[in-house]
Amino acid sequence: MKKVFVLIISLLLAAFAFTGCGSLFSCGNTSATSTIMTEKPWKNDFNYEQVTYDISRYTVAYSENEKREAVFDTDKTVAEGSYTLTLTTIAENIKNSEEFAALGTDEDFGEYFTNNISKNDSLAETPGAYSVLVAEYTLTYNDDEDNGNYKGKTDTIKSTVLFRNANLMPVFSYKKAELASSDISYSALADYVNGINKFTENDEARADISIKENYDNELLYYTVRSLTGIESGTSTSLNFHNSVESGVYGKEAVNNMAISVDTGSYYVNGIDKNDETGFVKDYLGDSVEYIDEEKKAQMEAEAAEEGEEKNISVGYAIPARIVSVGRNDQNRGPSTTLAYSSVDFTYYGNVMKNVLLTVTGYEFDTDTKLISYMNMITIKDYTIEK
Repeated sequence: MKKVFVLIISLLLAAFAFTGCGSLFSCGNTSATSTIMTEKPWKNDFNYEQVTYDISRYTVAYSENEKREAVFDTDKTVAEGSYTLTLTTIAENIKNSEEFAALGTDEDFGEYFTNNISKNDSLAETPGAYSVLVAEYTLTYNDDEDNGNYKGKTDTIKSTVLFRNANLMPVFSYKKAELASSDISYSALADYVNGINKFTENDEARADISIKENYDNELLYYTVRSLTGIESGTSTSLNFHNSVESGVYGKEAVNNMAISVDTGSYYVNGIDKNDETGFVKDYLGDSVEYIDEEKKAQMEAEAAEEGEEKNISVGYAIPARIVSVGRNDQNRGPSTTLAYSSVDFTYYGNVMKNVLLTVTGYEFDTDTKLISYMNMITIKDYTIEK
């Protein structure tokens, strides 16, 4: 039972989670291919990008609208936390870089990396050939009796991925989770150089799994961000290796993910509520609108006159492209909704595109088949300076 539980937990937390190029899909009356952009949308002179997010976990309440349709909305906040994505491009020869050397000294995977990855002759020594993405996730359940055994407990996850800049193919990834809410800890390592997946749950090592080169699940958000289809409105499907599932199932787990791009016009509002300072002023300037209390009331009143109910948040409204990502199989479960900025982030001549603004994930009650929880990740800060 615990094997199944650790898998469910890892997938739910990852939701906040191809061989070759994109697949060919019908796009209107034309056919188009969604491929990885040649120039990556995070490229900048500082070779660095860090995005910080707030996390909120809500229970969901259902009601009936005037059309007698069941609708749901967030009910109660049960947990809050933070999520940080730090991407560093290794500008020099990888063998001479501080970032590469740091991987070999990591307390969790450094010894393995030094002995099995860093000395491998297959690594290119071309300057700027690789990048490192580090994701850090912390979620603390509120000190509330309604949270039961989860009350006051904190879950943490950290992952590291070394990947090739040209095609986003991974070289190495490592993920470690300490889930106090369920008394489970695990680590998962994917060595794409030697084709090995390692997995440990509660200090018990599982048998190594042989794997092939695929895109890595820990790079999902950045792979989607890099697709040409994000801007052209072309949907596609890609294959991602999942190191946690591989360890739990005892065989290589590669998931085909359906990536559906919505061509409508959307905004993510309530971002960076401070209209005088903050990352929006630094990176977006006057290209986005700030909605104050007066403007909020006006917009909600106008919507009411049209027979619509809108809840507008104070803060900046950033134009966004909406992408739905879900498993492309019979047991696909709920999809995850990603909102990427459709306006460029700019800073002293640097132009960063498709910055991830929000991630929305849903969890279903296994008995009622209705959505029971919603997990929301919202951008809090952005910088390309260390």
